[in-house]
Amino acid sequence: AQEIKRQAGEEVAFIGVGGPALAAEGLASLFDFNDIAIMGISAVIAIPLMLLTGQQMLGFHTIWLPERLKEKCVSTARIQGFITMAMPWVKRLELFIRPRLSLITRGFFSHLIGVSGFIMALSVTFPLPLTNTVPSIGICLMAMGVLMRDGLAVIAGMVVGLGWVFLLVTAFILFGIEGIEMVKVWIKSFL
Repeated sequence: AQEIKRQAGEEVAFIGVGGPALAAEGLASLFDFNDIAIMGISAVIAIPLMLLTGQQMLGFHTIWLPERLKEKCVSTARIQGFITMAMPWVKRLELFIRPRLSLITRGFFSHLIGVSGFIMALSVTFPLPLTNTVPSIGICLMAMGVLMRDGLAVIAGMVVGLGWVFLLVTAFILFGIEGIEMVKVWIKSFL
């Protein structure tokens, strides 16, 4: 940018999207780079979540996956390495997540868990910074609750994830895009 300005011999303005390094070269950034989500990454994360929660919502008893994914293999050594790495975390989680209110983890409630998870996964598709983590935590809590037959963890996941989605939707309905911006500023005040 500096070389083009030098050769042009007149005032040249560069405008686009960039970070501090490009700003140092004379690029006037249209957006604060820290506020821009990586385009498409939200959808890449959300699509598998939507696939799984959608199947649970519809009452599938087995998971459907595309043939290409079913044919993938993972080595025993890699699985053992993952288990070894995860085990300390699993032991910590078992202090909080244990079988209780197990009725909430199966039957009719399984469909509600699927609907809740699908709504949360759908909200993850929106590329808004700082807005995808909370519903993802809700989905994780619900998944751990189902695996461990802990209805309390399932309820906590629903409250966290759906509460967050409700907050964002309400902010958007009441204030439009400014409402989402207000929520982002509010979140950043805690960081």
